[in-house]
Amino acid sequence: MRLSKRLSGFVLGGLCGGLSGEALAAETVTYDWNGAYIGVQAGKGWSKPKWDAPPPVTVFSSIDGDGSLGGIYGGYNFQVGNWVLGVEGEFLFADIDKSGDRLANCEEAMALCASKIKWTGDVSARAGVALDRALLYATTGVAFVGMDNYIGGQENGPSPGALYVKGSDNRVGWTVGAGFEYGFSKHLTGRFEYSYYDFGSAAKPMQEIGTSGEIPGFDRSLTAQAVKFGISYKF
Repeated sequence: MRLSKRLSGFVLGGLCGGLSGEALAAETVTYDWNGAYIGVQAGKGWSKPKWDAPPPVTVFSSIDGDGSLGGIYGGYNFQVGNWVLGVEGEFLFADIDKSGDRLANCEEAMALCASKIKWTGDVSARAGVALDRALLYATTGVAFVGMDNYIGGQENGPSPGALYVKGSDNRVGWTVGAGFEYGFSKHLTGRFEYSYYDFGSAAKPMQEIGTSGEIPGFDRSLTAQAVKFGISYKF
């Protein structure tokens, strides 16, 4: 009788131990970041264009801009232990324009000069460290931008609101950034990301409004920053 009780206790103890071990193993399984994903995102951007005029104009300032942006992104992750490596592409529609009127010295005439970002995108490498469902990562890659450049009447100038000259400009530059992503479920993740963009300098002729004439291209440099919130589906 005593022997049967001991055997029963041993069997029950083994079963309980096995079940608790399985439960513990289930709790310690880490989140799987491997695979393809696609998502949508939105946020805010800030631009810093700088215009340098050809002689005889010696001073030509520009106006910093801000505005909203939103679009899609997608990529593929490879996980090796706690390291997550991947490649990602994104495309964002944007409305990043001047934030206010400021005097620009264009041969001592009052004018407003600005660059408006209409869209931006990039193809970037991504590397990060996974802490189970949390992922801290950095990005770097090639960036693209489409923008309009224009010169118009400054608010306190002789022709407020008038548009004098306009031109379009598409460029290639570079980007770096960092972000935080969290896996809510096997297929659903959300993230916050900061990006910095540098599109260098370029000079293209601009079209005079109402005529067929052109003016020489101003050397226009452009940098920008953005913060984005996104949600994605992981396959």
